[in-house]
Amino acid sequence: MAAVDRRLPGFFAERCPPAPNPSNLFGFDVAVVALPPSDGGACARCRSKIAAASEAVVEVLAKHAFIAGENDERRRAQAFLSVLVPNAGPNGEAVALPEELLDCCSHVRVPAAAVSAVSGPGRAALGRIEEDTRCLAFWLPPGTPVAGRVSPEDGIAVGAGEICAVGARVDGRWETQWHGAKLLGRGSSEGWVRILWDFDGSEQQVQAVDVRPSGEADGRWRVLAVVGPERARCACVFQVMAASEAAAPGTWTKDLAEAQLEARDGKSEDEVFCGVDAFRHEGTVGELDWLRASPSGKQALAGASRASGCIIQLVGQVFLLGGFPAQCARGREYVQWACKSRMQMGIAHLRGSAAPGAGRGLSVVDADMRDDVSVLTLREAQVALLRPDRIVGIERETATLLVFDDGGGSAMEAGARRLLICGEAEKPRAQARARVEAVCG
Repeated sequence: MAAVDRRLPGFFAERCPPAPNPSNLFGFDVAVVALPPSDGGACARCRSKIAAASEAVVEVLAKHAFIAGENDERRRAQAFLSVLVPNAGPNGEAVALPEELLDCCSHVRVPAAAVSAVSGPGRAALGRIEEDTRCLAFWLPPGTPVAGRVSPEDGIAVGAGEICAVGARVDGRWETQWHGAKLLGRGSSEGWVRILWDFDGSEQQVQAVDVRPSGEADGRWRVLAVVGPERARCACVFQVMAASEAAAPGTWTKDLAEAQLEARDGKSEDEVFCGVDAFRHEGTVGELDWLRASPSGKQALAGASRASGCIIQLVGQVFLLGGFPAQCARGREYVQWACKSRMQMGIAHLRGSAAPGAGRGLSVVDADMRDDVSVLTLREAQVALLRPDRIVGIERETATLLVFDDGGGSAMEAGARRLLICGEAEKPRAQARARVEAVCG
């Protein structure tokens, strides 16, 4: 239809629009939407993002848009095309979200000090995150409240009435300066709270009005609304949190429970489809450098994510994982396995030299008994044929993770190596095994 309208302008958009089927409330249908005068080409520039975030088929031609999909998909796409995208500010600011998009929206707070880093010049950094995660993100007005972070029953009112949980990071006023502190609880009198100062480790009772949530020293939080399918939103929120942590260290790594709550948009585990887990990196600084800076480290992290079926994001020194509990448990193991199996080669490449004493190699004792691991024994000559680029190619094509271990305590013949093919599904592992055998001969 869009192709016809390009050749015969207005044929479908104006003269012969597809007739809607009023009885087809849930099935696939097609609609034509007239774009508002405020559009200015924004919908055409964001067409692929609108299609991905709404899960509808979207084509934009001049002043009209063709939408195809089920009722909910068309409804979301029309809200993007008619209201949100045309009226967004130059950096993606939105006054409010249309009601049609509230059921597919998550919120993530960004400290004011990190807003420019998250957005990037001309919104380039945030645009890359949108492209990567197939979501659309919009800045809400300063001071926009977000629900579910801390309830009044569970928290303590400080500052101008903000609710903070016991143990939360806060800023306390000492004379005329603000200093970091930890909220310990209510004070002995109404309107007073107990805090633990960062600068000397002392505990003190202060007036609640002299305490504010951490991050207020640089201005209020900005709230970013992320719209799209739930799993895609989780990946987008993770990347935004990673960018915030890089610009304002400690924002999400001081309190993992708070980081998990933020990633769930303030909801409990029972209220979300895509659960969130977090753990601190327990290895060396060299491993973190490898994971962040080395192409092989980034590829290993991506391989662990694909094989486990969960979203994995490195935020400072913390790993955030999104998915079902079993997927997150596998993801945590696969990250550790990838580091132990591939780290030495990766660090050597990063530093331009060997990395003696980089740590013990991988040893998976129960590999033969696991239902997510297939074991293949190779000779050293075959291992030499399995170059890193070939391993990465096999992992990408089969959604698996390939790592070598020391045999897990099993007796290995001289010159033999054990390859573990990891993944949550048996069929991709079988495909990966066939590919490895074809490469090794």
